[in-house]
Amino acid sequence: MCSKRGRLQKLKIVKPLVDRVMPITAQEDPEDEEEDSPSRVALRVLNVLSTSFPPQQVFPVVIAHVLQYMQNSDPMFRKGAMLSLAVSVSYSSEKIFTVS
Repeated sequence: MCSKRGRLQKLKIVKPLVDRVMPITAQEDPEDEEEDSPSRVALRVLNVLSTSFPPQQVFPVVIAHVLQYMQNSDPMFRKGAMLSLAVSVSYSSEKIFTVS
């Protein structure tokens, strides 16, 4: 029997999830840092994807969005890009260097 992660990998669900979550990272956060917001939840989703799936499945999709968002004139998109890169790279780099 396949694991849940294995089933999700077979469904190729990582790219569609990242594609849906990335625009949400560009939404404005509330003043209160303790309060949840759509952008903070979206970043948590990216973090879970980065920690649950191989970096080869998550990082290329995220970096494509990051490169696109960094070209946007809206500072919220650039902020979303940088935060998305940070949450996805932090775990991916650890996994890459421990495998190598």
